[in-house]
Amino acid sequence: MSAGPGYTDAEGVYFFGEADEEALFSDLLNLLSTAVSAQLVLVRAGADTADGRLDDLEDATADTGWIDCTLKSGWSAVTDFTPQRRKIGPVVYLRGRAQSGSGACITLPAGWRPAQVMRLAGQTNTGAADSIRIDTNGDVTSSSSSYLSCSFVADA
Repeated sequence: MSAGPGYTDAEGVYFFGEADEEALFSDLLNLLSTAVSAQLVLVRAGADTADGRLDDLEDATADTGWIDCTLKSGWSAVTDFTPQRRKIGPVVYLRGRAQSGSGACITLPAGWRPAQVMRLAGQTNTGAADSIRIDTNGDVTSSSSSYLSCSFVADA
C-alpha cells in the first residue's frame, strides 16, 4: 500500500489514502443523480426525434384504400369500372371509367390535389388516345369519356 493521498493500482482501482478527505455519501448520490439526469435528457431527446421520424414514415406510407369518387352532374360510372381514388403517402391514384358527361367528371378533395395543373395520357373505350387534366382545384376533366388510370403526387 502506498502512503499519501491515494493511488491507483495496476488494475485501475483507486485506493483512498489516509490524507484523502472523506466524501459524504449524499455528495456521491448527488453526483450520480446529476449524471443520470443529464443522460435521461439526452435519451428523451433521442426518443422524441425517433418518434417524429416514425410519424413521418407512417404518414409517408398511409394508405386510404380505394374510395369511390362522387361523379359530377351528367356523368355516370360504367358497370364494373366505377371511378375510384386512392392515396398512399403523397401519391394519388385514379382508376375507373366515367361516361356521358362534359366538363369535370370528379373533384378531388383538398390534400389530394396536385400543386400545378397536370395533363396525363388516357385511353378511350375504343383504344384511342385521350387527355386527362387535373386542375389545382381538384377538377378532373377528360377530353372524352375515358378510362381513369393514373397517379401523381398531391400537394399535401
